[in-house]
Amino acid sequence: MKFRPYEQNQITFLPQSIEDLVPKNHLVRALDLVVEQLDLRKLYKSYSEEGQPGYHPKMLLKILLYGYSIGVRSSRKIAEKLESDVLFMYLSAQQKPDFRTISDFRLNKREYLKEYFKDVLQICKKMGLIQLGHISIDGTKVEANSSRKLMLDKEDLFELEKRIEKRIKDILDNAEEIDQQEDRVYGKEKRGDELPDDLSTTEKLLEKIKQAKKHLEENDLKRVSITDPESRIMLTNTGGTDICYNAQAVIDNENQVIVACQISNHEADSKNFIPMYEEVLDNIGNKPKEISADAGYYSGATYLYIEKNHIDAFLPDCKFGVETDDIGNQILGEFDRRKFIYDETDDSYICPNKKKMRFKKNSSRNGVRFRVYQGQSCMDCQYRCKCISKSQAKFREIQIYENDKFKQEMRDKLLSRKGKIKYKKRMLIEPVFAHLKRIMLFRQFLLRGIDKTNCEWNLLCTAYNIKKLSKHLSFVTL
Repeated sequence: MKFRPYEQNQITFLPQSIEDLVPKNHLVRALDLVVEQLDLRKLYKSYSEEGQPGYHPKMLLKILLYGYSIGVRSSRKIAEKLESDVLFMYLSAQQKPDFRTISDFRLNKREYLKEYFKDVLQICKKMGLIQLGHISIDGTKVEANSSRKLMLDKEDLFELEKRIEKRIKDILDNAEEIDQQEDRVYGKEKRGDELPDDLSTTEKLLEKIKQAKKHLEENDLKRVSITDPESRIMLTNTGGTDICYNAQAVIDNENQVIVACQISNHEADSKNFIPMYEEVLDNIGNKPKEISADAGYYSGATYLYIEKNHIDAFLPDCKFGVETDDIGNQILGEFDRRKFIYDETDDSYICPNKKKMRFKKNSSRNGVRFRVYQGQSCMDCQYRCKCISKSQAKFREIQIYENDKFKQEMRDKLLSRKGKIKYKKRMLIEPVFAHLKRIMLFRQFLLRGIDKTNCEWNLLCTAYNIKKLSKHLSFVTL
């Protein structure tokens, strides 16, 4: 006989169990095991005892996390999988909640879902996957659920608001005619005081426009999205621009486990170092030995924070790359402020032309204090054109920052042999972002607003960490 028997309609004596169809070492078994270890009591208490019993939140959490782990995030597609995919059927015990139930669970229970990222991290820590020897921080731009056509400036919003208000007035002026038309189409069982569908939809659009205008004015923006005012136009990795959020993550370099994740709508990363580092402390409970990040995370306030908290960081300042060479020499201009010599006898500086610069005032910028010194004999100086960049300025001024010494120490550390090796470790986060975007297919948010996109990013990172755990669960008992 050439072939094995093949009978699609063959009847078996006993029906086959769904569990028998799931491979022993498959991801769904690991995910099922991990979720069973989570403390879901707060989530359970959020449900009312009244009314018809709902689907079990543990089951809904499992199918959501598995959907995110394989790139199936749409509630409608998850609902389809529950009817056709054995692995989803295994997690749901063959129950079939509709897409609205799944969507509402993700949206309405998001404050509880965020907590399970921490709980999964504690399991990772228990299993030795988190060492906190060296952590790396970085961000990646993820497309928001918004259209460029709906990204408008203040004038566009004002003009659109006027048009919508006129549309509402026209609808109200013709309300009687609309009621008569509806009576002919739907019958006279309506009370007659319902809002016309057109009016209801138009009023919702007007409310969105007003909210967008308010957000634009409060945040001093040039343009804002009507559908997602908290999103921003950002430069992407491809060199173009898009409406995005800045998805932040911190990994433990030993096993590339994500130990912190947040969403930011700041294009620059400079404001994210401190909150991300503090989230690591909150999530894990221990201080990492080292941390690395690229120059985008530099700010004067960040350097003060690193110095104050004795953090062993490998973080270059924004001019590090252009002001130092490979062997550690500083490449400074002839009249760079760091070539001015301090004279502590009278709190003054001596310029390269041996002229005095007197203290003028104290000031601060972005939380960093500095002292301003001003030249006294600049008008007749032969180097005036080279030294003073502003043609309108009469005297050269230099600003001496409180963290100048620490900045130089950081440069010296980064240029050392050990520092170069440590700084390169920041690149280990790139494969994590590649996995999230290419394997788990996370290229655009489904939800809108920072709070909701934060929940979605959190779910994705939780699913990613469970995938990391799945490789070790057969060797360790939880």
